[in-house]
Amino acid sequence: RCFRTFKARVYTALYRKAYCRKSERSLYGRADWCYGYWSNLRIIRYADIVLMRAELENELNGASAAVPYLTKIRNRAFATSDRATEVTAYVAEAALSKEKMFQAIVDERAYEFAGELIRKADLIRWGMLKSKMDETKNKMKAIVSLTDYDSKHPYSQLSGHAYYKMS
Repeated sequence: RCFRTFKARVYTALYRKAYCRKSERSLYGRADWCYGYWSNLRIIRYADIVLMRAELENELNGASAAVPYLTKIRNRAFATSDRATEVTAYVAEAALSKEKMFQAIVDERAYEFAGELIRKADLIRWGMLKSKMDETKNKMKAIVSLTDYDSKHPYSQLSGHAYYKMS
């Protein structure tokens, strides 16, 4: 009954009641819980804190200071068998310069927080929103025209047809 008023709301990971303990949900009492006042409680994931620390260390102390934090996040994301290439080699490559480490942190935040609606705020904070939007627009145009965007995005290999199964 309480959730009928929320049909038009979009729930993101930042405000999901699934991430709140029952004691936090009932902080304001049952009536307030039914109307969603609990949604003002912002949930910050540990990965967000670790990546913020990596960004801070990179800016203040250089790329080598951010290595343990980026390694911590990537170790969690990959299987033990893949860590040599996906973690150790990747972080070693990123640690060569401050700019490469910053780009690795930007990419890692995109991977880690996909679908949590914090990417736009990050891009605005870094002053990269316009360039990333233009890059995405150019990639979309390359997909439509079936041309290669770059070596990582060979869209000319696509067939141009969408296949689906009728049920």
